[in-house]
Amino acid sequence: LEMNIMEIQDMAYIGGQDKVDRKCSEIVGDPDNPQSNSIISDFIIYLENNRPEGIKGLEEFQKYAAPYFKESVLKIATPKNIELDDLPPSILDRYANRDRTQFLLTIFPSGNIWQDANYLYRFTDDLDRISEKATGMPPIMRELIRVIGKDGRNAALLTIIVVFLLLWLDFGSIKYSIIAMIPLVAGFIWMVGLMKLIGMQLTIVNVMGLPMIIGIGIDYGVHIVHRWRIEGKGKVDKIFASTGKAILLSAITTMLAFGSLIFSIWRGFGSLGAAMFIGVGACFLSTVIILSGIIGFLERKNK
Repeated sequence: LEMNIMEIQDMAYIGGQDKVDRKCSEIVGDPDNPQSNSIISDFIIYLENNRPEGIKGLEEFQKYAAPYFKESVLKIATPKNIELDDLPPSILDRYANRDRTQFLLTIFPSGNIWQDANYLYRFTDDLDRISEKATGMPPIMRELIRVIGKDGRNAALLTIIVVFLLLWLDFGSIKYSIIAMIPLVAGFIWMVGLMKLIGMQLTIVNVMGLPMIIGIGIDYGVHIVHRWRIEGKGKVDKIFASTGKAILLSAITTMLAFGSLIFSIWRGFGSLGAAMFIGVGACFLSTVIILSGIIGFLERKNK
């Protein structure tokens, strides 16, 4: 019973059925925390601590339940070995080829491959050593992580280069282009650090939001630097009092829009929304904190 419920729990987690996953966790426990309490573990502890009463209760249960199961057990019991011809075609066709010379072998991991990437890699590497024909969701996920991770990094790098060239073309100065990009880089680092602190991992879905964060996060620094060049020196307070309010409103609306994805049933969208929420917020804060300090430092230095 426990193993069947654990299998249902794995399928519910993969399918994003959070309610089923939570209910299964109540029955068999949290797969990420072996020490967590569950209905089954609490029942076993109760039986161990109350042996006479527990045995008596089980005997009462067996007295009423046994007759219902006895007939079914006798029907499925057989003294002869089960042959391939005894299996229905609906089952046999799923696990054997047409001439019945090759069979499907299903291998289940002992750990959680969906929340531990390192374990996923070890499990799929072991599968490759067993057979080059091994397939299923774990090998597919490993390949997706590799391909999308590589493409995501390349897309982010290409986006940064293109953004810098556009800023250089706009400002006509490498100096101002670098100043405008500093909050973006700092916000990007803050985002990754905060995700690490709260235990949130980059996935094949939320990593695709990195180029969007670059495209959105650069706006705040660009607007401030543009206003700084227009107002001139000594107007930092005025710049952040006016343009700062505009980028604050822009950041809040963007964060709320992407943050709404956190409540999505599918965990991929939820992860993307959380990453975008953190990234946009980090870029705004770095613009207000770091860029204001840089502008003030440069103005004092040039006096």
